[in-house]
Parts: sequence; structure tokens; C-alpha cells
Amino acid sequence: MPAPADSIIAAVTLAWSGAANLQNLAGPLFDSEVPESLNDEPVVPPYTVVTAEKSHFEWTFEDTYFEQTRLEFCVYCLGAAAAEEAAALIHATFDWKPLPFALSTSVSLWVQPVDYAVNNTFTRYKTGDVVYRADLSYDVAVQRRYTSTPS
Repeated sequence: MPAPADSIIAAVTLAWSGAANLQNLAGPLFDSEVPESLNDEPVVPPYTVVTAEKSHFEWTFEDTYFEQTRLEFCVYCLGAAAAEEAAALIHATFDWKPLPFALSTSVSLWVQPVDYAVNNTFTRYKTGDVVYRADLSYDVAVQRRYTSTPS
């Protein structure tokens, strides 16, 4: 069975890539780690890192099971207002909205906002702007159909 968090991250990435305003305000989305460069250019704010922190499975006696995963978005922006605006757009894009799964064996049940904060990182960018970090946490519930593969 593939790592379930990977398919949730893939669905989040697909939703992110379809939201041009989100890409403009919160920058590119990175899975767990920010590269040193993007298209031979250094990565500069704004940018966002998403991680699947923890998954919990609830098995049933049928061919379906439920997965609950905690997603964490960390958005880095220049200035508090930009971080607040990016966080608001992430909320508008993901709060209680279904995720676009590619496989018919996965059905998005909910994307529930859990926690949110905007904080000063106490770091200045080379332009003198203060870098702010918006942290958003979500609980994502997915119903999946178990499919076994012959060995």
C-alpha cells in the first residue's frame, strides 16, 4: 500500500497549482523541504512548505477504511500583512473543501481547520523587510477503499 500521506500531499499540490492567486500571495508550494534554488534562482519569500505530520487509520470490517492526517502549512512572507493575506487565501482555498484525489478509491470527507498563527521570525530579508511566518494546521479525513494486489 502506498504511503497515504503522499496522496494527500499530491491532492493538496494539485489544488494549489490550480489557484493562481494562492501562488502569487503564498508563493510556490514545497513538500517538507525547501530547495536551495528553483529554476536556477534562489528561493525567496513568499513560499510555503506543507507537511503531513501524522496519520491515523480507522479500519472497518468492510473494504473501506478511514484515514485522518494532520497537515501543516508554513508560509513565509515579507511583512505581517502579506502573511495574513496569504493565510486568509489558504483558508478560503482549503477550509471544509474536498481535495481533488486522482484515484477513485479515495474520497475526501473534510479538510478541517484546527490552528492558525502569524508570527515574526525576527529575521530580516536582504531588502530589510521582516520575514513573517503563517502556520496553519488542518485535520484531513479521507475514506479509502482497500485494494489488494496479487503477489
